[in-house]
Amino acid sequence: MKRKPSKNALPKEPKECTTSFDNLFPSAANDGTSGASASFSFKGQPLWPFSPASDLLHQQVAHPQDQPLTVILSFIFVHVKRGGPDMMSDLVSIAPLCWDRDKFRVAFLDWLDKLGKLEINDSTAALELFDTMHGFEHTKSGKEKRQRRSR
Repeated sequence: MKRKPSKNALPKEPKECTTSFDNLFPSAANDGTSGASASFSFKGQPLWPFSPASDLLHQQVAHPQDQPLTVILSFIFVHVKRGGPDMMSDLVSIAPLCWDRDKFRVAFLDWLDKLGKLEINDSTAALELFDTMHGFEHTKSGKEKRQRRSR
């Protein structure tokens, strides 16, 4: 015997799709900062906070053979505020570089050269900044421990 679907089982008319960036990330849509209130900087340069878009751009340029410090510094380079009115404007301005790894490397090396010599404390600060922006906390008890903060 075949069962008939109940009247409530099927929608009468299709519903409008309301999924948008603004609905998924309302705080990011309002201020362009992905909802983060913290401000970040590296060697005096202000940085935008971590966002799904900035993460995608960084993944685009990262290479499996990169040294850890290169991965961390290129992540910071992607997040440097470039003078746009909001984060998305700055990310859009760097996106073409991120889709051309060779051009990105040239711009990245130019930025590094302008920063000047990196001391050991700069490398440590870069790692801690990388972890903080990704939502990891550093604990100083015994071994350095990376654990994801609850958001």
